[in-house]
Amino acid sequence: MKIKWDENTTTKTLSNLAVVTGGLIIYFIFQNLSGIKAGINHVFGLLTPFVYGFVIAYLLCSPMNFFEKKVFLKLFKKKPRPKLARALSIIITLILAFAILITLISFLVPQLGESIMTFRDNLPGYAKSLTNMVNDIAAKFNLDSTFFEKFVMSYQELISKVTTLVTQAVPHVVDFSMKFTSQIFNVIVGLFISLYFLAGKEKFIAQLKKLMYAVLPKRFVESTLEIASMSNRTFSRYVSGQLMDAAVVGCLCFLGLTILKMPFALLISCIVMVTNVIPMVGPFIGAIPGTFIILMSDGFTKALIFVVFIVILQQVDGNILVPKIIGESTGLSGFWVLFAIVVGGGQFGIVGIVIGVPVFSVLYTLIKRLIEKRLKQIGMSPRTNDYVPKS
Repeated sequence: MKIKWDENTTTKTLSNLAVVTGGLIIYFIFQNLSGIKAGINHVFGLLTPFVYGFVIAYLLCSPMNFFEKKVFLKLFKKKPRPKLARALSIIITLILAFAILITLISFLVPQLGESIMTFRDNLPGYAKSLTNMVNDIAAKFNLDSTFFEKFVMSYQELISKVTTLVTQAVPHVVDFSMKFTSQIFNVIVGLFISLYFLAGKEKFIAQLKKLMYAVLPKRFVESTLEIASMSNRTFSRYVSGQLMDAAVVGCLCFLGLTILKMPFALLISCIVMVTNVIPMVGPFIGAIPGTFIILMSDGFTKALIFVVFIVILQQVDGNILVPKIIGESTGLSGFWVLFAIVVGGGQFGIVGIVIGVPVFSVLYTLIKRLIEKRLKQIGMSPRTNDYVPKS
């Protein structure tokens, strides 16, 4: 029987071949999932220095641009020397970054180490003071002695479990230290790679655009570049703003705790500063260990004063510092910020918590544009207020 081979037959044959090929590829992927995952991890391991280099370059790009545009290009205005201006800007930025890093390490590490050692040495005394305080509260309010005994026993068990946990964690800490040490080489290589990124960032961007226009539709490339530009603005403003806000909050916390004569002011301020990178709930997360430390060392009254101070500091941060430093860079309401933190942290841990808000902000903006565009196409209002139920 002779098959009539026409355009329709060709299309069906190619479609069937595509389906079969796709099925075989999917089957191969599932059958070799562990090997593929190992290969991907190996590739990402090789690219680790470049990832570090890109991150370092991204963080240093803003101060480098400031020195280049505001200082050296104006200095060489009569006789332009763009390459020299770029080189000097990179050098000044690196010197400034290393100076800040070394200053923080030399100042914070000895103080933090001393505070941690003091807290560890005085831990039994703190526990005894806490037990005496609970005893006084139980006697004052005529609490059931059996309830109190259970509380004391559970507290002692907690201390025992914490001690056991710390002992068991030592090998993991050593293993982590070895892995951290092995990453130093990647960081050093990444630092040199970041210099190449910073020195030729315009050329790298131009090459990437050239490649995209060559292999992708023009409309798609333009949309992608617009999204990339928006993402860059959102990320740079948000990340730099959050870091600056955290530093200001940490300094204010240290100043306030010093004035209030709180114990371990530097240690607690560093905890509050680090957790303040998390939007909205960060200061309260940082207040929990701080409250516990003060409760054990100086009693209930000082701990209560600390909690009140943190609440006041959070109000100052949320209503004064954040609007001034960060502004409305994300365009998200409090609900969506909390949503981004929870989802980002649940999926990607600390990294997800830190970058979850700007990532979700970009997605939120894109979805909002698509919805508003579609509403305009069908002749409906894109304004959210027009859909609020009327009472």
